[in-house]
Amino acid sequence: MEERLERTVQPPRELSARAEELRAQAAQTDIEGYRDAALALADRYEQAAAARLVSA
Repeated sequence: MEERLERTVQPPRELSARAEELRAQAAQTDIEGYRDAALALADRYEQAAAARLVSA
């Protein structure tokens, strides 16, 4: 997953938007495993967005 995020051509704004979507999905579910996975993935998207901003 990390490699995919590093190779993606999505701009930081789109990565952050996807992270927000994942957090919204996590907030709407009662399935703990899904919620935890969505939040972890959202964090990775945010980290990738931040890395893109720093390297730009």
